[in-house]
Amino acid sequence: MRLTEFFYLLGLKPSARVYGHSTETVHLEKDGEVKFALWRNPRFNGFEILQSEIDELRTFISDGDVAIDIGAHCGDTALPMALACGPNGFVLAFEPNPFVFSILASNAILNPGKYNIVAFPYAVTNQDEALVFKYNGPDFPNGGDKHGSSVWKHGSTYSLPVEGRRIGPMIRARLGEKVSKLRYIKTDIEGHDLSALKSIEDLVDEARPRVKSEVNVHNTPEERRALYRFFAEKGYAVHLVEQSTLFGRKLAENDMASIRHFDIFAVPE
Repeated sequence: MRLTEFFYLLGLKPSARVYGHSTETVHLEKDGEVKFALWRNPRFNGFEILQSEIDELRTFISDGDVAIDIGAHCGDTALPMALACGPNGFVLAFEPNPFVFSILASNAILNPGKYNIVAFPYAVTNQDEALVFKYNGPDFPNGGDKHGSSVWKHGSTYSLPVEGRRIGPMIRARLGEKVSKLRYIKTDIEGHDLSALKSIEDLVDEARPRVKSEVNVHNTPEERRALYRFFAEKGYAVHLVEQSTLFGRKLAENDMASIRHFDIFAVPE
């Protein structure tokens, strides 16, 4: 817990702060001019749209394919995914935090004709329910479901009501006969990635997409091993995501506890 969070816990905390966005433009070698909404929160590090990232996604995503972004935040990952899916495909993006969902929604409409992003303001849960997420600051930059965890551990004192949904039926309704076109799933939901993946396990088994997931610093060794086994038992190889590539070195189950905070990329073999 940081010192500021300690004072927040004592009740000495400012009211919520809302930040808008600026519209930026990047000129990519292959994809041309791309506009994106950049959240102006001073605590947000920003992001870049890189041709190299889109090119790597295109090694397994083609125009007309479908991808899912769970924990889409402001659209920093959904946008490159959508460019890879092209004008004939689409990305289904889920983000329950209204402070960043508005930025995600802007990114969904900024480049008509280049891609399609369908944004949903929901958390991924096993049943439709109302939840209260906890965040560590008045600008609500990072947070999630802290149920069962001590506030003295996570230091998140700002509460935000969100809506949880069973997204499997929603996804199937959107995809229809395009389930076989599901090529990629990305999850980044503050340590609850395995729960989200299990909620759409039937889609993973049917379409066998590539999957990128976060291994959070707060995930226990057993939770980390369980995430690894989820993929290994389905015949997936698990790679460490490195700075410049999804296809880093292959990981063994024992490797999952040796790194503090990282992303994995699971590939069907």
